[in-house]
Amino acid sequence: MTTEEYRTNLLQLIYPVLVKKGAKNMTMDSVAKSLSISKRTLYEIFGSKEQLICEALSLIHVNYRKRLLYLTRDAENMMEHMVIVLRIHQEAMREFGIDFFKDMDESYSQLRPYFEKNVKRSMEDMMQVFNTGIEQGVFRPNINYRIIIRLFMIQMESLKRMEENFPPDVTLLEAYETVSTALLRSIATPEGLRILEEIGRSHKLDAISCHDITTF
Repeated sequence: MTTEEYRTNLLQLIYPVLVKKGAKNMTMDSVAKSLSISKRTLYEIFGSKEQLICEALSLIHVNYRKRLLYLTRDAENMMEHMVIVLRIHQEAMREFGIDFFKDMDESYSQLRPYFEKNVKRSMEDMMQVFNTGIEQGVFRPNINYRIIIRLFMIQMESLKRMEENFPPDVTLLEAYETVSTALLRSIATPEGLRILEEIGRSHKLDAISCHDITTF
């Protein structure tokens, strides 16, 4: 195994801990112990905790994009493509613990711009999808999709932050699905709505998820 492969394997193991516990609770001591290596070795590989976190976030974003490309490769149109994208995004957001976002606000605010950089790349990918969907006649023209996308991203993160305050009869997944469906219906043309309803009736995409996304 090369040094780069070893580094990547470590990051694959570190990422789930980061998103669940948050940066503050993920100490270098606990990471080294979980990886069965010394803390000194961990620092020799990554230099600092901040560098480790940045590399973990970068790697998961790369893997996330690869999985999107794989799962959307056979989409018949951009409406179907977007249903897959939003479903994977919902699943990905569910993996994050609330402490991850709290730490980005409080203890590790300097890392927030790095996180936002990856969000911006996702927005650019979605813009391409919407532009193609307009050409296909499934998404309405004359809509500011850049604002739509940004507000959707903020809403997904906000829902995660509010999860602990949800009433017992509302789950995070239900909230995500409701917001995602409302988004697609609000920007769909009549043809887009027909396709969206057909997808719902056929349950064609029910098996789509992003489980094990970090090892894709």
